[in-house]
Amino acid sequence: VRALKNFSTTLKIRFRVVVGELNPDRDEICQMLQGDDRFDVFADAVNMAEQLRAVDLAIGAGGVTLWERFFMGVPSLVFC
Repeated sequence: VRALKNFSTTLKIRFRVVVGELNPDRDEICQMLQGDDRFDVFADAVNMAEQLRAVDLAIGAGGVTLWERFFMGVPSLVFC
C-alpha cells in the first residue's frame, strides 16, 4: 500500500483496497489512505465477488482470496 500511495503518474488510476478484519495492519492502512481520492478502501468487505468484478488487476497474497481471483478470472500479481 505504501508503494501504491507513493506511485506517481499522469494517468488517472484508481485503487480499490480491500482489508480484512484479521489483517494486523488494518487500522494503519485505513488511516494512511484516508483523504487520498485515488483510493477506495473497503474494510471487512462481505462482497468479494462484486469487489473483484470492479477491477482490471488485483495485487494480493496467496490464500483464499487467490482462489477467488482465479475463479473470477481476475489477472493478479501474487506475493508471499
